[in-house]
Amino acid sequence: MKPILIKAKKAVFSHQHGLFAGKIGEGFDFVELIEYDYASDAKRIDWMAYAKTTQAYMKLYQEEQLRNIAIVPIISGSLYFGYEKILWHLFLETLAILSYSAVMLRDNLTIISSHMLDQQRVGTIYEVDKTVEQIADQKIIAQRPQTDVDSLFYKLPQKHLVILLGDFLEPLSIKLLPTKHEVVAIAFRPSPKLFSEDAVVVDNLTKNQKSVRFSPNTISYHQRKLIELQQKNLYAMKKKGIDWTILDETTDIFTKLQLFFGSR
Repeated sequence: MKPILIKAKKAVFSHQHGLFAGKIGEGFDFVELIEYDYASDAKRIDWMAYAKTTQAYMKLYQEEQLRNIAIVPIISGSLYFGYEKILWHLFLETLAILSYSAVMLRDNLTIISSHMLDQQRVGTIYEVDKTVEQIADQKIIAQRPQTDVDSLFYKLPQKHLVILLGDFLEPLSIKLLPTKHEVVAIAFRPSPKLFSEDAVVVDNLTKNQKSVRFSPNTISYHQRKLIELQQKNLYAMKKKGIDWTILDETTDIFTKLQLFFGSR
């Protein structure tokens, strides 16, 4: 888990604003001085305050306090699959990158449990580390996704940017949420590697086993069916106003997400 967190930190903190654009500018209402942290741009330091106190502070503006982000990991056993890289690891790295980016700009970040029961407020790098590690410790084999995300309509009273993470191989029950919140989805898909080999395949949802002969044709058929199923569910979400993007095992996660959120 540590290599994933280190890689995510390196991707985020080597950029000024992470994935999300900064909101500081002319015309925003000043609220207070807050202690400067290494993740923020040095240009934000209030040098007048530093001259008086010899400690680094930066200004916090009202606009910065108004952004609410909720990340919803939709966990299922089908994520424990991949040809070059397990999608579960891709999932966790993406969760960490999104979380570090929100913390960098001091956004109000909430991470929702996969069963929509717990809301974990996350405000520091340390809390991101602990929350992602807790999620990583979950046993996902034979776990089916919680697809009724509409309950968040009532649990998030203020408007949020809601980010759904999952492979979306099962349809979501979602009608109300996009009417109140801005909702986006980040989907994960394996990149096929063609090879021929005898293997015992275990269904990650049911634990059923089957002996198969992998061949390029078998892998291509599986990939085609997986894409058809995922696209069907994603386009159904698109009709409800939910934008989405797809990450696979070969994707530069940070760059792909930066382009996705930067175009919004």
